Amino acid sequence: MGIVRAGWVAGSGLRDAWVVMSSIGPSILAVLGALVGLCASGLLLILLVASSPNSTPQQWAQIRGWMVAVMAVALLGLGGAVWGLVVKRPWVAAGAGLAPAFFSLAAFVVMLRSQR
Repeated sequence: MGIVRAGWVAGSGLRDAWVVMSSIGPSILAVLGALVGLCASGLLLILLVASSPNSTPQQWAQIRGWMVAVMAVALLGLGGAVWGLVVKRPWVAAGAGLAPAFFSLAAFVVMLRSQR
């Protein structure tokens, strides 16, 4: 158990820190996941806007479609992350927050493959 001095137990500080981190750690991961998802979506939107000046009308229509899809997935991911944190399901919130990052990566690969 440890040495007791004035209500303090030796070694309990580390255990208390672990309890605090294990309770707020998933919430921090959920917030970081949402930030990563939003950053990935923003980077893909910047890439799409940067690739649009020399595009044909058909390509511009495709770019607009991708932009709408990326924004919709980003907003749904952010909403899912907030909802997961509100209902105290941080792992669901982390997954929802990271979903736009995975979508952006998959969309980028699909766009690269469709240009060949």
